[in-house]
Amino acid sequence: MSTTSATLTGTVNPNGQATSYQFEYGTTTTYGAQTSMTSAGNGTTDLSVSASIGSLSPNTTYHYRILATNASGPASGADRTFTTPAAQPPAAGTANATSVTATSATLTGSVNPRGQPTTYSFQYGPTTAYGAHTAQGNAGNGTGNVSASGTVGSLSPSTTYHYRILAANASGTTFGADRTFTTARPSPTAPAVTTGGAKSITGSSATLTGTVNPKAGATTYYFQYGTSTAYTRSTPTANAGSGTRSVRVSRAVGSLSPSTTYHYRIVASNASGTTVGADRTFTTARPYRLTLAASRGTIVAGDGTTLAGTVTGPKPLRTTVILQRARSALGPFFTVRTTTSSRRGTFAFAVRPSATVYFRALANGAATPPVRVAVRWRVRLFASTTRPRRGQVVHFHGRVFPAHNGRRVMLQRLAADHRWHTIRWVRLHPLIGNRSRYSVFIRVHRDGLWRAVLRPGPRHARGFSPVLQIHLRRG
Repeated sequence: MSTTSATLTGTVNPNGQATSYQFEYGTTTTYGAQTSMTSAGNGTTDLSVSASIGSLSPNTTYHYRILATNASGPASGADRTFTTPAAQPPAAGTANATSVTATSATLTGSVNPRGQPTTYSFQYGPTTAYGAHTAQGNAGNGTGNVSASGTVGSLSPSTTYHYRILAANASGTTFGADRTFTTARPSPTAPAVTTGGAKSITGSSATLTGTVNPKAGATTYYFQYGTSTAYTRSTPTANAGSGTRSVRVSRAVGSLSPSTTYHYRIVASNASGTTVGADRTFTTARPYRLTLAASRGTIVAGDGTTLAGTVTGPKPLRTTVILQRARSALGPFFTVRTTTSSRRGTFAFAVRPSATVYFRALANGAATPPVRVAVRWRVRLFASTTRPRRGQVVHFHGRVFPAHNGRRVMLQRLAADHRWHTIRWVRLHPLIGNRSRYSVFIRVHRDGLWRAVLRPGPRHARGFSPVLQIHLRRG
């Protein structure tokens, strides 16, 4: 008996006459349906008979009885009943995966339709979210277990997959337990490569890209490049692993010439062979050029000057410019300031060095020649009076910045020959605030112009004071 069918049984004794029989059945004792009339022979003993009926309703009680007839007349058996089972979803069991290769497998299981038309399929994927399924199969409408299978392909080698069977009929869907299998590792073959684009291109460098599929063999790669397809240079060899999927790779190249077209391609090798990618090209940027000049190449200590310049190149707009300084034109140079150029590529730095120094500017790999800014001693000269009487002693004194203690200042007067003559050497003494002082008393006998001069130092140019005019008083 199933949810929609049953086999009715009984006995008939023909009592020596040709006899036929059938079963009546239905949901009440009025029956309403019957099986076909079947011969029971003409024997004289009880004969076991049966008939199968279908198209029944699940979970329903049916009445039935047997009817027999011969030349002596009809006879009927007693009324009996049976109840069809309630309809149920199918049963499903997930079994082993067989015929597993690097890219395919056969999934197996079993299905019990439980008396209803039932279909099945297998879900599979790298996680228990599955994501893929096989084509639908037919499990029939029986009441016992039937074998089920489904073949899957386009799998990734050396990968664990989850799978389960699912079966469905009019009463519902049943899922089998989750199981796993791991695809085989493929036999190594020569790698597959693709030459990618070039990026981060400047006037002297670029980054070459591509992809490498090791095809299950330990694989290395490098890029060939040069100004023609003869290539003449190559990057160091790098490791691409031994996987079975394409991996992105890249290598930086430098010491390139500006405004030059370069050819390049990727090359990969493993134990199974070497593969060469397609040729591609890129063109380096035109070089950046910088200028740098000082508004005043020589200044007095404490004063400032402006270092200004221009960036020209592929993209001068809003370029970062670095200002560096050093004590010598040969360096070493140290960064002291950064700025961003204008839309027209101009830039400027205001500086106030305290000693002679060299500056240079850097931008996008370009550098200016060193620019020297010389710093003079700042020398001041004062007199106790600028209108002395003839022969009067005048107190000349002053200051020097920055301090240069122990050195001597030359006190000079412009003579009639229009040359400066040193009248006195005066020693410098300490004064607060990184300054030195000097002082001397001189008897003055004539009108004239006076000045104080400090000779150059290791990092300072000759310093001159403003000229001081002395007029003798008459009478």
